[in-house]
Amino acid sequence: MTTTYFLFGKEACDIYFNDDFHRLLEDIENTNCAVCKHGPNDSAIDLIHAYDGWGGYAIITEEEYNILKQLT
Repeated sequence: MTTTYFLFGKEACDIYFNDDFHRLLEDIENTNCAVCKHGPNDSAIDLIHAYDGWGGYAIITEEEYNILKQLT
């Protein structure tokens, strides 16, 4: 199993899917979101708790995760 990177937040995911990553970066200050990574030694329960209440998710690249982690 490898590490998977997630973007959480309905509005942020809508922008990510409908526009693109660069558009999300432009509007990140006005978008409620969080990022999370889940690796082979991480608990599925921790992932579920991290996602709870966000209303949407997207699987993102490690590079996108690193950029968003610095901004959120």
